[in-house]
Amino acid sequence: MRFSTFFLAVLFVSGCRGELIDVDTIVQKAYTAHGGKAIWDSISELSYEKESVVYNADGGTRFQNLQRHHYVMRPQFSAQLEWQSNDEEHRIEYTHVGARKWIDDVEVMDSVIQASSSESVNAARYTVSQPFKLTDPGVILSYEGMDILEAGEQVYVIKASYSTDNENHTKSDEWWYYFDVDTYLCLATMVHHGSTYSYIKNLEYDYSTDIVFNYHRKGYAVDSTRKVLYHQSEYYYHDYKLSFSSN
Repeated sequence: MRFSTFFLAVLFVSGCRGELIDVDTIVQKAYTAHGGKAIWDSISELSYEKESVVYNADGGTRFQNLQRHHYVMRPQFSAQLEWQSNDEEHRIEYTHVGARKWIDDVEVMDSVIQASSSESVNAARYTVSQPFKLTDPGVILSYEGMDILEAGEQVYVIKASYSTDNENHTKSDEWWYYFDVDTYLCLATMVHHGSTYSYIKNLEYDYSTDIVFNYHRKGYAVDSTRKVLYHQSEYYYHDYKLSFSSN
């Protein structure tokens, strides 16, 4: 049944749009829609601000903050994240040897917090890099057919599987990317991590640089069928700044 659904979806897309749609075609067109992989790969530094509100299942606010992110993308990735919480200044510095965290300029010498800080940087980097990390080494991509999102948007669905069996991956997650069938912009993503699913809608985009970044996003706790359980988070990204390598 799954194969026949997939085959019909491919026939439908091919018949209506005059071309055979596959994973490579969708990903490459998505890269172009978001500014182009060549431009993305030439970024040497990236900075932006991120406003976050994260909610509990009962609707109460778990935390809210404004973070400043600065990444050196090449020749070797490093990052600095800064924010204020409970009248304290927090800072994470990340290099190839791991993450270090300071609160009010006092380094936190706790291995659990250091590991959590490293995960925070990697998660933020992955998010701001979407969809350009889909062709990273070790990512297994598959075409899941067409779907219709909640507001009626038609999308192509690409599944990206990550495994800790691959040295490039720190988690065994499954991601679904939902690309608009006309613009190829990423309208939403869903991630399966452990026993939970999160669904994130990209509601508005930032066109102020050569790359199309996300501006406004909302996240939801969902089940495996994408049924919303509760509103989980809301994010605004702004003040993007890019520097490019001369090579």
